[in-house]
Amino acid sequence: MWTHFFYFLCIHYMIHYANSLHLRANQPHIYNPNHIEIKQTLLQRANISNWLCGAAYCDKQIYPQMQLSGPAAPFYVAFTIYDVDTDMQGYIGLHHVSATIYVVMRGTASAQNWLEDVQILQTEYKQPLQTDDPDILCKNCYVHTGFYETSQRLAPSVFKELSRLYNIFPYYTFVFTGHSYGAAVVQLLALDFAIIHTTYDIWIRPHQIEVISFGQPRIGNQPFAQWASSMLIQTWRFVHDRDMIPH
Repeated sequence: MWTHFFYFLCIHYMIHYANSLHLRANQPHIYNPNHIEIKQTLLQRANISNWLCGAAYCDKQIYPQMQLSGPAAPFYVAFTIYDVDTDMQGYIGLHHVSATIYVVMRGTASAQNWLEDVQILQTEYKQPLQTDDPDILCKNCYVHTGFYETSQRLAPSVFKELSRLYNIFPYYTFVFTGHSYGAAVVQLLALDFAIIHTTYDIWIRPHQIEVISFGQPRIGNQPFAQWASSMLIQTWRFVHDRDMIPH
């Protein structure tokens, strides 16, 4: 637990440090208001995501009653995510101030999680919809077996809840965020969601899906990585250069 606390404390510091560097770097002679707005929005979302990922390590029983402070406040938890076979947990919630629906997943915190982590042999990535569209088709794509199996167990309930919330808040942005094992799982969920969302009567544009991850391990092979980058252009992966998990 202290390791997780220290990790998120470091991430929290780095985000604020990056923000201070950005503000100092934008002197009047290179002033670009659009660039600054984009950067500040990213940093704000990253800071909110950081707090939400930390809260995901709490007991899942208290998710619905959580009162978050800091940049994530006020935040409403709408749905608890849990898979008994892998002991993976997280939640889906609303941050009305930024008009965002968040999917948040916890990292490794139990023996069952470790069993999924060590399933490092790759399996074929099977897209949720059969297609011949070259812009969507992922050829020769293989992914980490444990991460993939977890995402597939969670996908139906997660997408059903996102569909329910979308019908209430159709103009909100979807942000998928997680730490470590959870970061890998939300990346896979976001990719499937980007392909399959229309089957849940969710009609959104690509920029309405974002991924903000912390300490995310590598998920798949090179073809998969290239394809994933093309499918989710709003993907931000925060890692420490000496953290062996993402590398």
